Amino acid sequence: MSGSILNFLFFPGGLFALALGLLMLSLKRIVIAKLQGRIGPPIYQNVVDVFKLFNKEILIPASGKDFIFMYA
Repeated sequence: MSGSILNFLFFPGGLFALALGLLMLSLKRIVIAKLQGRIGPPIYQNVVDVFKLFNKEILIPASGKDFIFMYA
């Protein structure tokens, strides 16, 4: 499983798709904020959100099975 994720990230097309997707999502959030009369987030906000998501602790319930919970 992790090999396929690493292949996707190191393949230049995968990195391009990831960067373009984050850029387009950022532009969408900025345009929506401008239409609503707000300032909006900075262009790099989605990258910050992704790093914050990866640093979160995974909480597994005491009655849950670790293996099943992690791969569900």
